[in-house]
Amino acid sequence: MRVLPLSIILIFVLVAVLSAEGRRHHKRRHSSGTYLKERGLGGLLGGKKEEEKKDKSLLEKLSDQHQKKKEENMTFMEKVKSRTKRAVTKGAAKKLLSK
Repeated sequence: MRVLPLSIILIFVLVAVLSAEGRRHHKRRHSSGTYLKERGLGGLLGGKKEEEKKDKSLLEKLSDQHQKKKEENMTFMEKVKSRTKRAVTKGAAKKLLSK
């Protein structure tokens, strides 16, 4: 009667260990890039260069947007500083200008 619960627990532990091992192996395949190479999507023959170009152009666009936003914030802060004759944070500047 006592053997049955122990065998059930042992089966659950075994299934948990095996599933964790399989998941770890799957993650390792994906992180190393072997999964993509097996599928023919990565490596030297894959069309990665076009994706890299797209990524670079996207990065350039984002950096341009970031720079533009930064310049807008600086001019905004300079306007507030000239009005209040002191440096303030962005939140305080918005409150001051809304009055």
